Amino acid sequence: MLRKGISVFAAVSGALLFGQFPEFFQQYLQRLGGSLDELRNRTLEIQTDAANMGLSVEAYVTSFLDSPPHALEGAHMQDSLTRLPKLEEAYRVLAEAAPWERAGLFLTHSDGTVAARTLEAFKPAMPVTLEGVGYGLIGALAGLLLYAAGRRTWVWSRRNVRKRSQRA
Repeated sequence: MLRKGISVFAAVSGALLFGQFPEFFQQYLQRLGGSLDELRNRTLEIQTDAANMGLSVEAYVTSFLDSPPHALEGAHMQDSLTRLPKLEEAYRVLAEAAPWERAGLFLTHSDGTVAARTLEAFKPAMPVTLEGVGYGLIGALAGLLLYAAGRRTWVWSRRNVRKRSQRA
């Protein structure tokens, strides 16, 4: 009876945990889109300022990098210009991903800073979509497998302890 109760608890816990992924993914994608908007605005400002100074973007940023009082600002500009295409590609890949591809693509294309901020503000939600139910079922299976593996390890270790104590 206890074993069945623990199995049900493991399955429900796994389903609830994994079932949150679609909501987290959606919130992450929204934050990523907001970050992209900000980076696009920043990049446009840099390009406009460079053009107004009659310089290429590279020369404009280098002028900041070569000036000790402004080197930090130059580094920020360089970071914005470098980060933008990476985030645009990540957004494109994730936004176009099929529901069953999202978890794997999230692991390879997510931005750590945006993901951490998303997790800080994440509010769990009930999965009522087919995708949420699918992730919930996968989570239930994962919970059951984790419980079974832990139980098997525990039983195995107890048997070995008994065998050693009988030999002694």
